[in-house]
Amino acid sequence: MGSYQNEQQAIGAVAGLREQGLEANDISIVLNNKDSAAYLSKETGTHIHLEHTNESSSRGVVENLKEASLLSSREISQM
Repeated sequence: MGSYQNEQQAIGAVAGLREQGLEANDISIVLNNKDSAAYLSKETGTHIHLEHTNESSSRGVVENLKEASLLSSREISQM
């Protein structure tokens, strides 16, 4: 799991995960910029999830992903 400042960093991170043996359908990208969603999906072949940020929410992205079972147990255990 990581946080990236731009699309190119996210693409590089996905490439690194792919080199480690993960398949594209095992990787998800969560972002709050819908303008980047189509580009990142095309470039990486991964699942894209738009997160609508709400500062008053007491739950974070990781908690939402765990509940939605979007992360594999391997990924969750590495957090």
